Amino acid sequence: MKSCLDRGLQQIQHAVSALLVEARLDGRPLTPADLEDVRTLAQPKSVGSGATLAWENGLAGPVPLPANLVRQLLLNLMLNAQQAVDPGGRVAVQIARARGGLQILVENSGEPIPPERLARLFEPYPSRYPDRQGLGLWVCWQIVTQLGGTIEAQERGTRLCVHLPIVPESDHD
Repeated sequence: MKSCLDRGLQQIQHAVSALLVEARLDGRPLTPADLEDVRTLAQPKSVGSGATLAWENGLAGPVPLPANLVRQLLLNLMLNAQQAVDPGGRVAVQIARARGGLQILVENSGEPIPPERLARLFEPYPSRYPDRQGLGLWVCWQIVTQLGGTIEAQERGTRLCVHLPIVPESDHD
């Protein structure tokens, strides 16, 4: 039976998936507290599955990226990584400003993704699990693309690397 938190997180994912086309790039800037909120949301799932969550939030101040989209991106990446690990496994998240943007690394100690699935990793509905919709990584790809960034699977899919460019405030004028 799914917990209340699982149902709530799934409802959030479905709502975001349905509204992604309507997502706006404006909004308030991303803050370190936004990232910590995502950690707080995802932590119980790790604890419930017996997995360890290693967290490194290197963001020191606000970043001119839409908080709502980056929060959803990070939540989807973390939930996907948590689903991939066995009890006692590990999920690691690193967030930092790097190469003129925001870099997010999410990796897990689960089984590597088979090469035939890697080629279609960011397409909708590739889930090999019958009780999951397989939209999480597709939503991530949509958000990253909308923000002009890149997302790639490394280490045979056990590490996802996202880079979101940060346009200096003076370039908006």
